Amino acid sequence: IQMMKMTRTRHEFLLAAALALSLISASAFAQQTPSEPAPSPQSAPEPAIVVPSRPATPLAQKEIVLKVGRGDLQQFEDNVSRVSVSDPDVADAVVVSPHDVVINARVAGITTAMIWHGESVSRFEVTVQPDLEEITRQMKASLPNEPIQISVSKDSVLLNGVVTDAEASKQAAAIAGIYAKNVVNLLQSPPPVNRQVMLQVK
Repeated sequence: IQMMKMTRTRHEFLLAAALALSLISASAFAQQTPSEPAPSPQSAPEPAIVVPSRPATPLAQKEIVLKVGRGDLQQFEDNVSRVSVSDPDVADAVVVSPHDVVINARVAGITTAMIWHGESVSRFEVTVQPDLEEITRQMKASLPNEPIQISVSKDSVLLNGVVTDAEASKQAAAIAGIYAKNVVNLLQSPPPVNRQVMLQVK
C-alpha cells in the first residue's frame, strides 16, 4: 500500500512539473514573438493641382468707375482661380465665391485688376473717384462764405471760383487733399491792397 501511495504521489508530482514547464515555455514564446504593428491611419489624398494646359487668353479691357468706399460685383461663368491688383491701396479684389469677385474702392486713384477664370484672364481699369458730396459738405462747413465750385475728374479734385484771399484758397486745397491725392486749385483771390502813405510837403 505504501508503495502504491509513493507511486501515485510521484506521478502527480511529474504531472505538476510538466504542466508548470509547459506554462513557462508558452510565456517565453509569447514574449519572443513580435507583436504586429497597428495599421497606420491613411492620410487624406492631397488635392490635385490643376495646371493650365496653355497661357490664359486675355479678354478685352473693361473700365470700372467707383467712389471711395463703394464696391462692384463681377461675375464669371468659369471658376475664378486667382486675382491680382496693381495698387491694393487704391482698390482690392475679393473672391466671394467660385464665380463672383467684389472690387472695393479704398482711396482715390487709378489701378488695374486682373482676374483669372477658366482659360481666360479679364483686365479691369479701376478708377476710384473722391466722394464729391462729402468734400462739398466739409468745404461748406469750413468756408461757409466762400463761393467755391468743386468738381471731380477721374482721381482728381478741381477747385474753381473767387475767394476772399490767398489764405482761403490754401485752406480749400488742404481740405480737398484729404479726399484726393491730386488737387487742381484754380481758385482766384484779389491781390493784396498796398496801402500807401501820402506825405504832403509844405
